[in-house]
Amino acid sequence: MRAIVLYGGKHRVIPPLTATLLLDLTLMAGSSSQMIFVCWMNRKLNLEAIVGLLTNIIPAAFPLTWIKAKWRRCLYKSFTYCDSWHVSRLRSSLGVSQGTKLPQTPVMALSSYLVLALTTFASAHASLQPRQSSTVTVDLTKTYQTIDGFGISETFQRANQMHALSPSLQRYALDLLFNRTSGAGFSILRNGIGSSPDSSSDHMVSIQPTNPGGPNATPKYVFDGNDNSQVWVSTEAVKTYGLRTVYANAWSAPGYMKTNNNDANGGSLCGVSGATCSSGDWKQAYANYLVQYITYYKNIGVDITHLGFLNEPDLTTSYASMRSNGQQAADFIKVLRPTLDKANFTSVKVTCCDAEGWSSQQSMMNALSSVSSLLGTITAQ
Repeated sequence: MRAIVLYGGKHRVIPPLTATLLLDLTLMAGSSSQMIFVCWMNRKLNLEAIVGLLTNIIPAAFPLTWIKAKWRRCLYKSFTYCDSWHVSRLRSSLGVSQGTKLPQTPVMALSSYLVLALTTFASAHASLQPRQSSTVTVDLTKTYQTIDGFGISETFQRANQMHALSPSLQRYALDLLFNRTSGAGFSILRNGIGSSPDSSSDHMVSIQPTNPGGPNATPKYVFDGNDNSQVWVSTEAVKTYGLRTVYANAWSAPGYMKTNNNDANGGSLCGVSGATCSSGDWKQAYANYLVQYITYYKNIGVDITHLGFLNEPDLTTSYASMRSNGQQAADFIKVLRPTLDKANFTSVKVTCCDAEGWSSQQSMMNALSSVSSLLGTITAQ
């Protein structure tokens, strides 16, 4: 059996959909099977970390073949444009001759093709194999941290990939993610709150793409009811599968609210400590913006339970990013919490700050102590 899996993650981990497909396939596959990974990456790809993870999941006798394609050349051009040794190997794996054109579709549609190949091969050739027995000792007298649940994120238009599938494959993918009997049964969904002026590339579009005329001007919000297919995933997760925890998180404020006038490449929110802008103080406008976003979701029947306004505030990236230290985060929380309460979102928990690792988050904690009563959840990556 040969199975094709598309790896399309934005960060240095395997996306949940790929991971669940991988686990599902591994359960069905024999030791003679071969899995081929097609890696589409626009950021740093830590192959060593992924191989280490796979080593813990896949039997030692399970051979792996890696195909790494340069996505910037391929993502928005025809797939045949990338007719390199990577694609030659892919053609061979799919049994497609050199003279036959591969689907001329963006990767979002290509993912449907590859997932279909995966499910077709797995269904046609799967056979259950016994696993090595192991002993697990559970001491019920000892208790540690309480785990609220495990979750996924389909930000940066990853939800669009699932939504582009056929109805049967959509349900298959959703079942793998949220079904508590036949799937992973994930209980937490993290949505991305857009900040970009458009939805080109994999941008998460803002609900207020342009400056309304200043922080005190009447807002000009727009909402397409789709939110890069996150509305669809959220609605399915909540109403079909009973998911109760929906975490809405912004990677950045819109660019016009920041010191660098860009939602990417760092910059800080205008008005927090050490970040002054000629356009004025945007803290309240940003708080209003976030509240409006979760209001849109409430209106479609999805209650946001947790709200975050930062992601990796210690990191500057070429995509949506916003810098913040602990004091600057505390400055904004003092505005955000009252704004939520005024809008009758008293049960929504404010989160902070999704820093890069607990050590980075720890460096922010002293300053956050002044707003501990306003914080619902401390988050880190």
